[in-house]
Amino acid sequence: MRAPGPEQSVRGEAKGRTRVVTFRVSGEEFGLLTRARVLSEARSLSSFARRAVLEKVRTMESPSRTLSGDLATLAKTLAELDGALRDVSKRIRRVLGLTEPETDDPEVK
Repeated sequence: MRAPGPEQSVRGEAKGRTRVVTFRVSGEEFGLLTRARVLSEARSLSSFARRAVLEKVRTMESPSRTLSGDLATLAKTLAELDGALRDVSKRIRRVLGLTEPETDDPEVK
């Protein structure tokens, strides 16, 4: 038996028939979704969420990994590493007594 294509859903319903999917998120998760929607320039949160969920499903179905998915993972990991290194650098400066005036610009430090 083959998996349903884009013209069919899991239960064999014809394409064109829409369904509503609802899920709850925490306040923090909602903030993340909202910021990601703005960055992606999606027209609405619903449109962004639909695209993100379907993209995730497609990558789970695909046996091969994509370069764009790998690069996105790498970029996220590097951003997290950058933040961690900044924190360590600040702590080392404090321990050595080399603290600088606080600013809101992370590039100044």
